[in-house]
Amino acid sequence: MVAGVVDPSIVSPFYYKAPKPLPYPQTQEGSRDKRREMATLSSAKKSYEYAKAEGTRLQEAQWANVIGNMLKKSGKYAEALKWLNIDYDLSIKYLSQSHCLPACQSLGELYLCLEVFQHALLFQKKHLQLAEDANDLVEQQRANTQLGRTYHEMFLRSEDDHFSVQNARKYFKAAMKLAHIIKESPPTNNCSFLEEYIDAHNNIGMLEFDLDNLEEARKILTKGLEICDERGVVEDDDGRSRLHHNLGNVYMKLRMWDSAREHIDKDILICQRTEHRQGEAKGYINLGELHYRVQNYQEALRCYQKALDLTNLMEGEDPLLKQIHQNIGTVKKAAEVMNELQKEEQNLKKLTEDKEDARGRPRERHCLPQIIASLDCLIEKSRTTIAWAKLCEFASMKKIISSELHDKQKLIDSFLVIGESYENLREFDKALDWYTRSWKEYQFIGDFEGQALAKVNIGNVLDHTNNWQGALDAFKESYKLAVRANLPSIQLTALENMHYSYMIRFDKAEEARRVKLLVEELKQQRNKEFHTENVPEDLCSSSNSRSKCATLVSENIVHRNAVSRPIFLSSADKHNQQCQVVSFKIDKDVIHYPMKATGKLSIESMKVELACLYYLGLPVERRSDGILPIIKVIKLGGRVIESLETLEATVSEHMGQVLFDACIGGWNQKRLIKLYTDCCNTLCETPNMKVLMKLYDQEVSPEASVLRQKFDILVMSFTTYDMMLSRYVMTDADVAVSGCGLQDFSITPLLNALDAYKDFAMLDLSHNLLGNSTMEKLQKVLPGYTSYGLRLDIHCNLFGPTALLQICECPVLVARLEVLNISENPLTDACASYLLDVLEKCKTLYSLSMERCCITSRTVLMVADALNAGSPLDQLCIGYNDIDDNALACLLVKLGSLKRFSRLNLNGLELNKRAVDSLCGLASTLPLFELMLRETGIGMDGASLVTNSLFIRTEEIFKLDLSYCGLTSNYALKISTNSCMICGIYELNLSGNPIKEEGSKALSSMLLNSKCCLQVLVLEKCELGVAGFLQIIQAVSGSLTNSYVEELNLADNVKSLHVADQVGLDDDCKTTCQGEFSFIQKVSTAIRKATNLRFLDLSKNGFSKQSAEVFYSAWSRSRPSDSSLYGSRGWHMEEETIHLFLEGIKCCVKPCCKTNSFSCSAYRQLKPLLDLCISSNQGAFAPGHSIQDNILIAHDMFSGFKGKKGSTGAMEIKLDLEKAYDFLN
Repeated sequence: MVAGVVDPSIVSPFYYKAPKPLPYPQTQEGSRDKRREMATLSSAKKSYEYAKAEGTRLQEAQWANVIGNMLKKSGKYAEALKWLNIDYDLSIKYLSQSHCLPACQSLGELYLCLEVFQHALLFQKKHLQLAEDANDLVEQQRANTQLGRTYHEMFLRSEDDHFSVQNARKYFKAAMKLAHIIKESPPTNNCSFLEEYIDAHNNIGMLEFDLDNLEEARKILTKGLEICDERGVVEDDDGRSRLHHNLGNVYMKLRMWDSAREHIDKDILICQRTEHRQGEAKGYINLGELHYRVQNYQEALRCYQKALDLTNLMEGEDPLLKQIHQNIGTVKKAAEVMNELQKEEQNLKKLTEDKEDARGRPRERHCLPQIIASLDCLIEKSRTTIAWAKLCEFASMKKIISSELHDKQKLIDSFLVIGESYENLREFDKALDWYTRSWKEYQFIGDFEGQALAKVNIGNVLDHTNNWQGALDAFKESYKLAVRANLPSIQLTALENMHYSYMIRFDKAEEARRVKLLVEELKQQRNKEFHTENVPEDLCSSSNSRSKCATLVSENIVHRNAVSRPIFLSSADKHNQQCQVVSFKIDKDVIHYPMKATGKLSIESMKVELACLYYLGLPVERRSDGILPIIKVIKLGGRVIESLETLEATVSEHMGQVLFDACIGGWNQKRLIKLYTDCCNTLCETPNMKVLMKLYDQEVSPEASVLRQKFDILVMSFTTYDMMLSRYVMTDADVAVSGCGLQDFSITPLLNALDAYKDFAMLDLSHNLLGNSTMEKLQKVLPGYTSYGLRLDIHCNLFGPTALLQICECPVLVARLEVLNISENPLTDACASYLLDVLEKCKTLYSLSMERCCITSRTVLMVADALNAGSPLDQLCIGYNDIDDNALACLLVKLGSLKRFSRLNLNGLELNKRAVDSLCGLASTLPLFELMLRETGIGMDGASLVTNSLFIRTEEIFKLDLSYCGLTSNYALKISTNSCMICGIYELNLSGNPIKEEGSKALSSMLLNSKCCLQVLVLEKCELGVAGFLQIIQAVSGSLTNSYVEELNLADNVKSLHVADQVGLDDDCKTTCQGEFSFIQKVSTAIRKATNLRFLDLSKNGFSKQSAEVFYSAWSRSRPSDSSLYGSRGWHMEEETIHLFLEGIKCCVKPCCKTNSFSCSAYRQLKPLLDLCISSNQGAFAPGHSIQDNILIAHDMFSGFKGKKGSTGAMEIKLDLEKAYDFLN
């Protein structure tokens, strides 16, 4: 990419085609004398007054147009605008549409001169429409030319207007095509086509110049001059002036000084003869820049002063005046720097002489660092004054001195500067050689910053030589290296170059927008550091020479304005200060994925994020169906990467230079993701990557899967029950976006998407930063809601008391709200009255959670008063609030009067004897299927009383949580010897209770009991010790009759386990190590045998990484990944954390988010119907019926067939016993 102008202010604006007005009554020809010019204008005004007095509207309009164009040509734009508006008003009011054409053409051109682009486009498009209606090819060509000019100016003045450059191309090409048609078939009215045809070459050449296609621009502009010569165009023609002006710019960029001077002088001369002041001023600006580039500063200032004098004679040229003043300031500063450079050269000469005098002596080496410092100063000043030949000279000297100093880093830096000098001297082959040499040397010493700089400069040179794909690849490589080395400035440079390539070189708008988003995000991160907008283009404020080169490359691209507006993204995903970019190939695209240095991440979540990134990278038309890939496996060279640790090790091994294959195993339609991204684009918001991943990963919950398995016979047989079950089983209509960092303003796109989506049964917005404004927006979304019921989970947000009022004001919520979890929100007692309205109005609300809501006894007493026997309430959670025993007792008494109530959560409440007695009374009154008493301090006596009361009214309880209640091994012994409790508890949590080894023995005997129905057992921090730990896990694996236990938590029970891996230990240590090794083997064997387990937590037990790998190996061997019974295996190991799990189980879930209570509730409500649905005589789903009994049934069914006599032949009999059993052996 071409080095370009030195300073953004030193710009030589291109001449555009300035169409002449249509033929009108002729005035006296203008002359060089100002008096005659004023006389001509005065004569035109008299003609206008005469036409106005006569009432000849046509003549009046035409003379107003002539006067306006004369004033415009002399630079008096304000007065010109007044006269052209008179022409337009007269044409609109009194003349036909065709007579509006010259007014539209003149106004469009004038507004372009004033840089009021929207008004210019308005009149120019109307001009084109009128010309097309009149079938006037000449005016169509002229209108297309003006439109091209306007869009081109908009492109030059913007930073991200891809639309404008596309339109400039379109209209300029249309103008050239029309000019060619007119040239081949001249109009019969002798209308000239030559000027338009010449200007078409000028305009297209000008566009090629701005797109850095200098050779193509030179050819087109030169052809325009050849046409002038062939057709005998006069020497002082405006078209020639414009071609000379633009060719002067082209040759100046090509560093062909003599040719540039020749064309610039011709341009100035023509403008002087025709008294075109603006053109003459721009010509002197060009000439001043030429002198500036060759360090002839006095001549440059003289030229700028002439341009300034000419501009002062014109009106409405403030932008041009500002530009000239900026250029004068830059030249003066450069002159000062040049004086400093000359003085420093003298200093260098002296230092060099001192070095020569000291040659062969120790003092010689002391001179070398001083020479290096002087050369660095000269390199900086050479770059400031764009003295590229001197820059090459000083960089070569630095190379020699660095070699003598044996400083490898400075030597390679000098290679980079030599390449920079050759690039700006347009000796691209030499520049590429030096840049490549520096890159290889940086690579050899492992300098990522140097590699990134070299790569971005290599891409720059390749772009100069039209190797655009090679340039883009180099920019991408530079960006990856810069991210790896955490170099934001080089990241920004590489991204801007990539953006330029995508938009200008390849015309890929979608890719350009995607890169633009990254640019904007990076700029926001470092907005306090990155201030280069007012720095001269080849001048960098940094003192580091390598950074200067990178900044130069960046600005060479930025000043071309080649960037696009982003429409989404991101991101999702920003590159933080400590991340590494890994490349994945998905289908035919390559995704650059930033590996987060912090935060928990698994290979599965990476697959989901890659799928979302792939979708966001698709063109808009390919995203229309909302179809996302399912990443099945990640491979490298045919080897499957099974864990994140393996992937990270592979990346480290290959120094980041590796491309993984993300294999697509199918496609999944996610309509809500499509709606969400569309809404983000509409609102110009970046899609939240966490939201995308949550929406992608919406699956049937584990609890719902269990429920499906338990009741699939009902679903298959009874349509009515299928409808009932559908209310509790999660489907794709459920929306869970927990923990996505959403706020009231950023959730708007998601709510808009839900408004269009309509059908959702559950909305989980927990663990965000949402407030009452979100509830107001939600009220507008829900009127279109059509599902049976609605579950709303908004716990851990910033909702206040008013949120409950807003719920009551929404008819849909009042009619269909079934579950409301508003825990961990600052409700306070101010919510009491609103809470009563919720309980009274929401007739289907069966679950209410209000943990940690800062409510007190006052609110609880009001809730108790509001409850009545007809309340549908089934679950209530009020833990961790300031509630006294009196209020709690009143509430428990009232709950006992409810017909459906079965689940109670009192976690964190201090339960004294009165509260325990009230709780026992409730348990003896109602069948409680779930009771949560974590950290209530009820002790052994209270726990015994409550447990005994629970089994008075029911034979089974799904979930009992007595963690951190001060229990001992006696409680474990109690439940292990009670037959009702053995077969009646499905989930038991005794964490934080010191039951020790004695308690583990009792629980082990319970697990080995064939009647035990325990599915989840949590024994975290129970002081089991090595023996107790082993007893529990062996009991789970050793039971031949009990296959129910699916989840087991044994975290933080073994404190003294440290498996030694050292040599040279004494005999006692060796004995200890052998014992510990035997313990690891026993645990591993138990894990392998416990094939029924779906989740196992072994964290904080002192196991080493090697031990964890042994456990995972045993876990994997006993659970083949290709088995439909087990699904995929997973493990999470981080510091002391060791989790082993199967597909469908999520580890590290927050306690407040981990619940299967709704499935239990569904089961409870459906269970009474089982006897009505299933006959005792039917074979399907027979209680107590083992699968092995099917063998006997089959023998009985077919034994009689062998004894039958009569018909001959063969027959096939099928006996379907798929559901005729209740358990497996």
